[in-house]
Amino acid sequence: VGFVSSMFTLLCPKSLFDVAGHLLNGGSLSRESFTRRTGKKRVGFVSSLIGGDEPHGLLVLDIIRSLKDLFDFYVVSVGSKPLSDEMVQHASGVFSVGFDENQAG
Repeated sequence: VGFVSSMFTLLCPKSLFDVAGHLLNGGSLSRESFTRRTGKKRVGFVSSLIGGDEPHGLLVLDIIRSLKDLFDFYVVSVGSKPLSDEMVQHASGVFSVGFDENQAG
C-alpha cells in the first residue's frame, strides 16, 4: 500500500470506505453494514485544489450545496490553502492534510 493511500486511510472515518450496495460480494456482505442511518450515500472529494478561492474548490462547493440533501459529502484537502468556512459548514466532514512543497522536495 502506498504512502498516500495509507495516509487517507488513517485520516478518513471508517464509514468513508463503505462499499456501494451494487458492489456487495455476491450477497455475502450485509447491506445494513454499508448504510448509515440517514440512508444517504457518501461522496468523498480529495484534492490539492479545493481550498481558498481555487476554481475547482468553488465548483465542488456548489455541488455540495446543491446536493447535500441527497448525499453526505466528505472533503479531504491536501493543498496549502485552508478550506473556506462555507465548505466546512456544508460538508458532512472535512479533513485538511496540508501540503508543504519544501518537505515534498
